[in-house]
Amino acid sequence: RNFFYGRHFRDLEDLNEQLDSWLEETANVRVHGTTGEIPSQRLLHEKLSLNSLPPTAYIPLVTLGRRVSKDGFVAYNGNEYSVPDGLKKMAVEVRATLKEVSLYQEGRLLVSHPVLEGRGQRRLDPSHRRRNRQGIQDKLFQMSNDTVEVQRRSLEVYEEVLR
Repeated sequence: RNFFYGRHFRDLEDLNEQLDSWLEETANVRVHGTTGEIPSQRLLHEKLSLNSLPPTAYIPLVTLGRRVSKDGFVAYNGNEYSVPDGLKKMAVEVRATLKEVSLYQEGRLLVSHPVLEGRGQRRLDPSHRRRNRQGIQDKLFQMSNDTVEVQRRSLEVYEEVLR
């Protein structure tokens, strides 16, 4: 009873041609069950009331409040995004588009992160963690300079383990 039910098409061009025919021969010549009007005639009437689209593309934006976790992250859409250390308040405003998550506090932008795909991921901006930063860097440097001695064994030892 509608356009797609049981319909087959080769490609987008074929689908559009079938749709044009269906609109012209079926949909726009019958009285619509809900409105009680012929759709093509109703459209002509409604066009007089329609506004033109704005010159710039619409960017969907979600705005909501969130609390910062104890470890300095804000949850949004199943993922977590870091905030800088040292915030005075633990509440932030999340403003998210399809590409970016921006975190605000008292109207001031704290940080913008790219949207993470999927769920259960974390995005940490390393500059957001100042505590023990020098200590961690010192340990990493020290570890990179340490040499580890590995015992040499024959392959027979490993083959014995696998049996």
